[in-house]
Amino acid sequence: MNIEINKNYSNEKGYFYLPAVWREEFRLQIGQAVEFMVDGENIMISKNKNQSKKRVIGKKGMLTIPHNIRMKLNHKLYKIFILQKEEKILLTPLL
Repeated sequence: MNIEINKNYSNEKGYFYLPAVWREEFRLQIGQAVEFMVDGENIMISKNKNQSKKRVIGKKGMLTIPHNIRMKLNHKLYKIFILQKEEKILLTPLL
């Protein structure tokens, strides 16, 4: 099931917060690594499988989006979707 969150992500600051409820549901903990994948203008956040693309979950669920990914993205605002079955978070451009 895909859930559209009633909040947007702004690419200006370069970090994203994973709320505690999502961390619990996906069994993610502070200090654990996640990976970022880019498909066109979409960003997918999931459990880390590729050590070269990892980011560690910080205090209060903060994730820093890699600078090279942020520079490739043209859009400033992204809609947030939770992909429950795949245990992933999708950020897609807000048109």
